[in-house]
Amino acid sequence: MKRAFIVILLLLAVVLATPFFALGPAGGPLLEPWHLTHPKAALDRIRARLGAHETMIYKWRDPAGEWVYGASPPPGVEAEPIAVHSETNVVPATPARAD
Repeated sequence: MKRAFIVILLLLAVVLATPFFALGPAGGPLLEPWHLTHPKAALDRIRARLGAHETMIYKWRDPAGEWVYGASPPPGVEAEPIAVHSETNVVPATPARAD
């Protein structure tokens, strides 16, 4: 039983250490020790490596009062710019109207 416990602990150590030694697409390790202490900076660096970016779309009302979204608003229409992040794949729900 003691031997099995030691084997399991060694396997767990190998699995947890692998990302620090395995090379990623850029040639460096997948995980570096500073990633554990600075997760925000690590995420920003990973996003930059993956090419994450921000796209602008616009929101405006058509003559019927309906919202329209597009890459560029028609001339003479007051439009609201909206930043869309490439790593976002979920659009938050809008609150229900109380009419």
